[in-house]
Amino acid sequence: MRLYPDLLVFIPTLTNEQLTDLLNTVRQRHIDYKKIIQSLDAEQKRERFQQKVEQQLELWFGELTLEQERLIVQWSQDSSFPYELWIEFQTQIRIELKQMFATIKDRNQFDVELQRLLFESETYYPPELAGQLQRNNQTQIEYVIKLAHSLTPRQIDYFHEELRYWRDLIDDIG
Repeated sequence: MRLYPDLLVFIPTLTNEQLTDLLNTVRQRHIDYKKIIQSLDAEQKRERFQQKVEQQLELWFGELTLEQERLIVQWSQDSSFPYELWIEFQTQIRIELKQMFATIKDRNQFDVELQRLLFESETYYPPELAGQLQRNNQTQIEYVIKLAHSLTPRQIDYFHEELRYWRDLIDDIG
């Protein structure tokens, strides 16, 4: 992660007040997420997943076919939604952030904690979450392959146009 060296230098320059504000902002985002998730029943969570997948695919491939929409529905039925475990993970990350900020004066310890948070965040997963995410990842691979095989020539052209747009944008910036 290219950001790591900058974070290693930047975070220790923050005042206690700024660190507290950062933690409060993270906490509030987590609370907002938790409220949204807890307000949804199982079917609404599945629909939320379907909508997000459809939106992302439409961004890259344009209008979806009925077959692709059916694949997305099947994908959502074959996936688990460990939102409560994810909320538990977010809580653990906030605890770890607070502990890491407490080590800021000890550069070596802070470095170790920051690296672990950035590069080994899965070590903070509740045990059940890692397994569910791994199964979901396998399911994702399966359905992405099926969806890729179902692309129409028009969708492939749309995708190539999107890639050209982003390549040109990067060239303009660089």
